[in-house]
Amino acid sequence: MHAAAAHVWPWIAQLGQGQGGFYSYDVLENLVGCDIHSADQIVPQWQTITIGDQVKLHPEVGLDVAVVEPGGALVLRGGVPMGAAPPPYDFTWAFVLQEQPDGTTRLLVRERYAYI
Repeated sequence: MHAAAAHVWPWIAQLGQGQGGFYSYDVLENLVGCDIHSADQIVPQWQTITIGDQVKLHPEVGLDVAVVEPGGALVLRGGVPMGAAPPPYDFTWAFVLQEQPDGTTRLLVRERYAYI
C-alpha cells in the first residue's frame, strides 16, 4: 500500500510486545514465549513513545528507545541476555521513514551489532 509517512508512523510508534507486536509471524515468536499479538489497527493509547521508554521483545526483555523523531525515525538500543549472562553485544534497531516525491514512504530497517 502506498502511504505518506504520517500514515506509516503510527504503526511504528506502537511496536512491541504488549502493544502492536511486530507485524510478523506471531506464531513463531510465541513458540519461544514472546506473547506477541500483532495489531491490525492503530491504537491511540500506544502512540506516545519517548526516549528512555522500553519496547518489549518478550515479557522480560526490552530494548531502550534511543531516538524518536515522530514521522521520521525510531531507534531502539540494547541487547538480549543469554540466560543469566548479560548480552554479549550492543544492538541498535532503526526504523527510518523517508517521504518520497510521489507522496509514498520508503521504510528503512537496519540492525547493527557491536560485540563486546
